[in-house]
Amino acid sequence: YSGAYASMGVDNSLTVSDLEKRLEVKILEKEKDRLVFELVGIDAPIANTIRRILLAEVPTMAIEKVSFFANSSVIHEEILAHRLGLIPLDVDPNLFDYMQEGAEPSELNALKFKLKVQCTKVAA
Repeated sequence: YSGAYASMGVDNSLTVSDLEKRLEVKILEKEKDRLVFELVGIDAPIANTIRRILLAEVPTMAIEKVSFFANSSVIHEEILAHRLGLIPLDVDPNLFDYMQEGAEPSELNALKFKLKVQCTKVAA
């Protein structure tokens, strides 16, 4: 919030012209699927906003629906499903069609994984 310090006489407002004057982008590395750059002359919250926008625009795929057959672990199914959804998948999302609401999964719009794990450790 730019008016947080207004009562102390500090003006933290940021205009587009101020940003154009102060902002400097230094490209450090440029590859086909990777870009490393520095943002110079802006505050960390503004840089973080730009970072979050860039991340949101990168197409990704993630595990969304998880079905359990039998879960005898101490970790609840919801927690396991959430953790599976955090695993990065090395898949090009551009090779798949977007799955519309209510559509059936197929090889054109989804990936299917099976995980069969059993604990073989004997409790002491």
